[in-house]
Amino acid sequence: MEINAKEEIEKISTYSANNDEIFIEDMSRMEKYSLYDLAKKLTAQDGKISGTFTTHKIFDNAFIHQGGKRFKLNSYRIIYSIPEPETFTYEIDFKDALVGVIEYLEEKKKSIVFKNGRIRKEKISK
Repeated sequence: MEINAKEEIEKISTYSANNDEIFIEDMSRMEKYSLYDLAKKLTAQDGKISGTFTTHKIFDNAFIHQGGKRFKLNSYRIIYSIPEPETFTYEIDFKDALVGVIEYLEEKKKSIVFKNGRIRKEKISK
């Protein structure tokens, strides 16, 4: 029986499944997590909040598996992007509801007086 190595490698390196169906099992660290869980753990690096990042992990004794298929995993290298956070500007106009604000500077307190007669007291944080 003749085995075509290239065909066998292609068979095991290309199969599809959802990222919550493919697992990495790190026997040395006694950890098992899905690719979905791994993706949720990827965070920004080097003090940046967005951009393209790379993470690389080398294993001593690990496997990647899905269903009945299991393969030895030596390492992975992931390139991922985190988009800029969205920002929203809100303008709140209290002129129809607010009568005024009284600040007691020495006591570090303020009272907010609404047209409906309600008074809310707050501490001034400075």
